[in-house]
Amino acid sequence: MSAMTNATNNDNYRFLGTPGRRAAPWVTLAESDLAITKQPQKIPPRNAITLIEVVVGLVLLSTLLTVILISTGKLHRQQKAAIQKLEAVQILDELASDFFREGFPNLDATGPIESQPKLIWKQTGQPSPIAPDRLVNVRLSILQSPISESNPQLATLEILVQRDQIGRYTQ
Repeated sequence: MSAMTNATNNDNYRFLGTPGRRAAPWVTLAESDLAITKQPQKIPPRNAITLIEVVVGLVLLSTLLTVILISTGKLHRQQKAAIQKLEAVQILDELASDFFREGFPNLDATGPIESQPKLIWKQTGQPSPIAPDRLVNVRLSILQSPISESNPQLATLEILVQRDQIGRYTQ
């Protein structure tokens, strides 16, 4: 009976590890299965991108696009302002050549510019410190209309003019 008991008991035990090696007599079949499942498993290498990596990539991409759009908008505003100033300088040059040909208007005069309805010219003057009786410092400016302190001068030209040329211009 003792041989029968030993054979029955041996059938309840399982091989652990290498064949031919029996489990300890106190480890039953259920416990040996637990021991096998508790062994560390190797994790296969990842070939995919995780959700966090995708979100971080989208955040970086959106930040980059925002910076590009903001700088592009600034560039367009600067380009528009530069073109407007160049046009004002050209108008100022034509206006000054007309004034030299036909005479300057009275001091502190303003007038519209026909080719650019949103622009006006303004002339101010004061006696020259060099020869106050013969020369006048004339400042000729191109401004946006309506005139305000927030609208700076687009172009300004300062000219030293003989006093007899002032007041001869008629529109």
